[in-house]
Amino acid sequence: MSGIEVAGLLLGALPILFAAVDLSKDGIQRGIISFRKRHFVEKLALALLLQQRTLAETVRSLLIGSGYEDVSGLHDDPVGYLSDKSVKNQLLDYLGPENTAAFTGALRQSDDIVKSKARNITGLVPAFRDPTDNLLAIVKSNQEVNGGWLDLIPRVKLVFRATELKTAIRDLDDTTTTLDRFARIILAAKLAKALRQVRGFANDLYLAIFQGWRAGCQDNHEARLFLEDRVDDATDILKHVRRDNSTPVFFFQLIFAASIYQGQAFRPSESPHITLVVPGSTSVRSEVTFVDDICAAIEAASCRKRQFAFVLTGNQQLGSIPRDERTVIPYHRADRIALKSLLCDDKSRHHSTLLPLRLRMLLALRLASNLLQLLQTQWLQSTWSKDMIFFLLRLTGDVNNTSRDHLHIDFGRPFVSLTFDDSNASALPQPNVDPKVALLELGILLLEIWHTWTLETQFSLKEALVEYYERLPLASK
Repeated sequence: MSGIEVAGLLLGALPILFAAVDLSKDGIQRGIISFRKRHFVEKLALALLLQQRTLAETVRSLLIGSGYEDVSGLHDDPVGYLSDKSVKNQLLDYLGPENTAAFTGALRQSDDIVKSKARNITGLVPAFRDPTDNLLAIVKSNQEVNGGWLDLIPRVKLVFRATELKTAIRDLDDTTTTLDRFARIILAAKLAKALRQVRGFANDLYLAIFQGWRAGCQDNHEARLFLEDRVDDATDILKHVRRDNSTPVFFFQLIFAASIYQGQAFRPSESPHITLVVPGSTSVRSEVTFVDDICAAIEAASCRKRQFAFVLTGNQQLGSIPRDERTVIPYHRADRIALKSLLCDDKSRHHSTLLPLRLRMLLALRLASNLLQLLQTQWLQSTWSKDMIFFLLRLTGDVNNTSRDHLHIDFGRPFVSLTFDDSNASALPQPNVDPKVALLELGILLLEIWHTWTLETQFSLKEALVEYYERLPLASK
């Protein structure tokens, strides 16, 4: 029996054992000794319930991560569902050999413990006079009726001693902790893998945009990349990459800006401006028109009133595909404000109304996620700092009045910016940032966002310290 099948057997048997133990506590006679036994029986029932719920959520998350959207069969018939060959193969493919071996080991440990507890309960299988550890027989002879197992009450009996109850509780708690830890490790590893996949696309995006600018049309060009969380999209990203799906993997949203006499810039609507296409997706690739001049493509679309979306192809080149909705909108007087300008430089002043707690928490989550997405790419050339994170300033009220009193800060869409001009005539090499420095600077930035004032303000520094071992002690205080 494979480890996946063991999981199905446990998910079928654990609710029955929980019901047997939980229902038995009411039959314990009152008294000091009996009270202590009843207390341990209640703890044993809770340990069984926690093991069942932890295992169910672990298997459910693995199934969803592997590509299954409907996992209702796991609840209805866990034994049959996890015995299905296609389900087993997909889970094995998702986990990989090493994780499968670790998961199987944890499941067999849980299986041994649950069987040992079943041997201390008589009457679980009516056909057997003595206790049995045959979990499959226990499952088959105790089909759930009307949401419960009321017929268990007259026939089950616990034969635990007090010391055995304590041992049973401890063993179950240990295996529950192991299963929970395994689930967290797997999900964290898969999330990191998905975000690293995004990082590869982000690097390709920089190279494609770099090749799409042409000298002489404007004084300089700018690409503003909005920071997306993508944590909820991690499963879909891995699924598309594995299956070579013909639909886009995910979106990058950008603003393309250029310095010209009218100060004109281009910004996307709510629809994405750049769409990633999985390499080898022939159905999408057949519609792609390759773009060798971004400005000319935008100008042509504006003049002809055609809507299109940029796509990133597998060979680090931009293309375009037709779209029905508006994706390219000319916008004048584009403006921005840096995060540094929103943090206090004086402790006596509070910006909590400007940066409320909810917005600060959402911003912190995005920055943590984007460290994995953008580190070692040109979009994050050094480390996170308050000087390189920007928000859009949008006009409100009278559009002809450009005073700051009529500008709204779009906190929901932080972005980073790259400028392309004559000073970077060739593509910049991939940055090499020390991970420990990147983590320290992320931690400092998160603290600054939480407190709404800068590290320099906190310690009354006239100049910002730059060395790692100068900043580390301050961040730790």
